[in-house]
Amino acid sequence: MENILFLEREGVVRETILKGMLDRQLPVVAFQRSEDLLNSGENLKAKWCILDMDVPDHNPYYIAGRVRRKHPDAILLFWGTMPPSKTVLLELGILGTGYIKKTLDLDEFMPKLLHYLNDDHKRLWQTSEAAFNFGNSRLSVGDQQLSTPVDNYHLTLKETALLEMLLLHKNDVLPREKSLGLIWGRLDYYTARSMDVCVSKLKRKLSGDSAISIVNLRSIGHKLLISGN
Repeated sequence: MENILFLEREGVVRETILKGMLDRQLPVVAFQRSEDLLNSGENLKAKWCILDMDVPDHNPYYIAGRVRRKHPDAILLFWGTMPPSKTVLLELGILGTGYIKKTLDLDEFMPKLLHYLNDDHKRLWQTSEAAFNFGNSRLSVGDQQLSTPVDNYHLTLKETALLEMLLLHKNDVLPREKSLGLIWGRLDYYTARSMDVCVSKLKRKLSGDSAISIVNLRSIGHKLLISGN
């Protein structure tokens, strides 16, 4: 059976929302700690995952990346106490379907949840039609195509996701922890090296656009600089 995996750290909130879903005969499995969710058995199939953005033991990007790899076909929903900024919503869109603000009011929560729990909603990171014009170049996210003044490139999924995140943080720092957690799903030496290789490839492909540069900030992150912006 395909389940709804529900991560919520606060007991009262978790039990209230869990009861509301069970009363509607939804197949839900609840977790208090992110590690319990991430270590759940391989035979536990997930069609939907509702992820608490306020869990203290891991950042939400890390959790979402791990869940995406363990349950690649699951639809991810995020919920938290404070509405995220526009930039965060765009970042979550790479991984998930939507955001729901935390509430104990089932009459408010359930219609929003049921809106998402249907087969028409797919992960935006797979189907995004977003396009970015920057410098003298253009990134088409859905097609994974990068056009520069000197050539056109078909990017890998990781290259596309990383460049999209850099563009969402243009002329600002993209923390290593955020990009590693979101795109690679874990933070360790090997994924850090993989990301460094990915950044080097993007630098080479963007070298023909004099208006663009990617700066490495050691142990901190990366910054995409666009002249004139």
